[in-house]
Amino acid sequence: MSVLDLCPKILGMSTPHLIIDTNVLLDLFVFTDPRVTALHDDITSKRSLVFFCREMLDEFRDVLGRAQFNLSDEDQNNILRYWQELGTQLTIKHSAPVRCSDPDDQIFIDLAFQVRPAVLYSKDLALIDLRSNLLDLEIEVLTY
Repeated sequence: MSVLDLCPKILGMSTPHLIIDTNVLLDLFVFTDPRVTALHDDITSKRSLVFFCREMLDEFRDVLGRAQFNLSDEDQNNILRYWQELGTQLTIKHSAPVRCSDPDDQIFIDLAFQVRPAVLYSKDLALIDLRSNLLDLEIEVLTY
């Protein structure tokens, strides 16, 4: 199911603005999880616009380098390059008024707040738990 099908009409997005957390990025680019095939298609076809910031990219780079993924330096660089080509890098200028219990996840909320209305795609419980608070800020949290 496409992100377009999942976005509530109240956000009024013809082209969703997506913020994608690191665990979902791993499913997209390392595990090729079939649950995110439609998300991948939406991103590559530009039916959805993806945004990330330097801090998110640094976190993804760090995670890709972990031994458990057994990725060569070349594979890591290819994944990072591909991800950067698909999205638009922004600088976070303002903090969102909603605070996450996990400080490492605040960057996802802050960037979604900046590009709202936005869809925050996450599997992180700290972010999912904020779903109703974030919806008030025009940020829809989607998961799978």
